[in-house]
Amino acid sequence: WQLKKLFSSVEFIFCFLTVFGCYVYVGESVVSYSRVFLSDFLMTMSETIMALIFPMIVSLPVAMNYVAESKSGNQNILFSKLSVRRYILCKLMNAILLGGVINSLPAVLYLLRIILAKGIAGGDALESAWQISLYPALYENQPLAYAMISIVALFICGAVFSTIGLGIAAICDKIYLAVLIPEIYYIGSALAFWGKLKPLDATTLYVLNNNPDPNLMISAVYAAALFCIGLLLFIVGVCKNVE
Repeated sequence: WQLKKLFSSVEFIFCFLTVFGCYVYVGESVVSYSRVFLSDFLMTMSETIMALIFPMIVSLPVAMNYVAESKSGNQNILFSKLSVRRYILCKLMNAILLGGVINSLPAVLYLLRIILAKGIAGGDALESAWQISLYPALYENQPLAYAMISIVALFICGAVFSTIGLGIAAICDKIYLAVLIPEIYYIGSALAFWGKLKPLDATTLYVLNNNPDPNLMISAVYAAALFCIGLLLFIVGVCKNVE
């Protein structure tokens, strides 16, 4: 019921259409001299404004839903029907799915549009030599698998920052803080960890190739750490409200 409520909400529809609109606008305006679909997809993914503002977008629906429940008293009704543990699990799964879908499904739809227009062809070796730092051989030989890795990274990013937004909403009960703080951290990490600490730059989780020396294991651990922070904030916030 909670999942259906969130996915049919005006906030979800607005955020989903915003992300998809950004892909279409940027993708259709990019002049490509290559017939390689993957080159266009990666360029669109990294150059769209979503690469900068997605933490706000994925945090908005879950934060609004939680704050509305808390302030309306509906949360107390849910607590009378669910244990605190099941309530936390329910909200957490909703945040993971909602954030992941908002951030990745528009990319999947636009990827299909590019594939239909150009077909599936391997990446260009010359391009991968100077532009692709993450698995250049995979980029050249298995472009669809490379695109899938990028989409999985988008889903994980959406899930992580949606969970952080949910956690902040539970702690402070303020929608604007739940939306702004994840965005501030996302942009701030890019400025603070430039250079040797580049793996701690959260923007490299969105576009893995942004890291000059990408390591998927380090990225996975970093994403898991951020997720655990969001989860901890949410648990503390819910327990505080129950008390």
